Amino acid sequence: MIPPLRFGPVIDGDAGLVVVDISDPAAPVWAGYYDTPGWANGVAIAGDYAYVACDDAGLVVVEVFQRAFSLEKNTGRSLVVSASGEEIPRARLAATQLDSIGWELSADGGTSWEGLTPGGGWCAFATPGSSLVWRSEHVYAGQGVNPACSDLEIEWLYNFAVIDSIVDVPDDQGGWARVHFTRSGRDFADEPTYPISGYYIFRRIEDLFQKARMIGEAKIVEKGKRETSGARQKTPVIPASARGSGSFYLNDGHSLISEGKSDGLPPGTWEVVDSLLALGEDQYSCLVPTVADSCSTLTYSVYCIQAQTDTPSVSYFSPPDSGYSKDNVNPAKTQVSVMAAGSAKGSVGTIWLTWDQVSTGVDGSSEPGPISYRVYCDEDPNFTPGPGNLLTTTADLSYAHTDARIGDPAANLYYVVTVLDGVGNESAVSNVVGEFDKSLASME
Repeated sequence: MIPPLRFGPVIDGDAGLVVVDISDPAAPVWAGYYDTPGWANGVAIAGDYAYVACDDAGLVVVEVFQRAFSLEKNTGRSLVVSASGEEIPRARLAATQLDSIGWELSADGGTSWEGLTPGGGWCAFATPGSSLVWRSEHVYAGQGVNPACSDLEIEWLYNFAVIDSIVDVPDDQGGWARVHFTRSGRDFADEPTYPISGYYIFRRIEDLFQKARMIGEAKIVEKGKRETSGARQKTPVIPASARGSGSFYLNDGHSLISEGKSDGLPPGTWEVVDSLLALGEDQYSCLVPTVADSCSTLTYSVYCIQAQTDTPSVSYFSPPDSGYSKDNVNPAKTQVSVMAAGSAKGSVGTIWLTWDQVSTGVDGSSEPGPISYRVYCDEDPNFTPGPGNLLTTTADLSYAHTDARIGDPAANLYYVVTVLDGVGNESAVSNVVGEFDKSLASME
């Protein structure tokens, strides 16, 4: 359909009718053409039509503007926009458009359709499916109105939650990450069949010794049942949806050995590290412990989220994802003293160093350790510590340095100590200590 414009018809005998947009006379634009069945000799304009006189065909009438509504010519439809093969219970749509455009979504590949208002919230599909497509209807609303869409955004939800990101908690001593995830498509107050009651965050157990200890000490619980301790009801056992899995408790912690069935947890041994109530929010986040900290190398922890419904035997498991934590806090620096000096000048001697124990970071938080100390030595009192002047790394609070230069008036040694935490973070340097036995210059 050519939009309303000022146009100038041009006939080109062999080419037929040519339409030129002359809305800006200084910059005419080619708008379209029609190849007439015969040689075009003349043209006249009346309303939306051009009347072309042709040698062989006689009078040819060409509709330049299409103003009549045509369902076939005024609709658009997408290809499948989701390729996971998972069921989609809800979706929503936002569009930047010039009216009038109507939108519909289908989750079953176009067999059934749901009308949506852009920005109108989540739509529950009467017929869920795994092939999401959209279609639009561009409605003619009068001269000068050209329905157009410059931006279209479609979001959809699965039955399971989706982990969006796992990020390190900044400026801490490590051991924690934050999981961000998108809710289940059944986490809605109006969900008629399987409303979500809560989410359980599982972390995969990688340590073989921990697995063996857990299996050896755990109390096995029959699948689909709940274990109680007095009047207190513990975390529900993974429901029958995790078929082929064994569930057990250890120290009130809920763990699971999974054989990796298609509708349950991935293969492995898993433990619950956190749980959340379902509140009907689009996004959730929670703090989760990691299996280790990362520094020079990254140590990943693997997580999976269970969306539990009000029906104990029905729950949905997210695809797994992984993240890591870092100890972002350096240890506090220590204070060094010279404990004792060695033998007389000119002979081989020993310098004894001692320093204060450090158990906190620069922010005052507790350092988990293990803590060790690096001792550096150089003849320059303003030296920069590095591999070339490192004497030792020790967990002790003292160090005895024996060196032929100790006591030599021509050479003076200086020392600093840094603190190293369990993941390799190094503190600022301590105070400078050493020997200051410069020889006296001749007064002659």
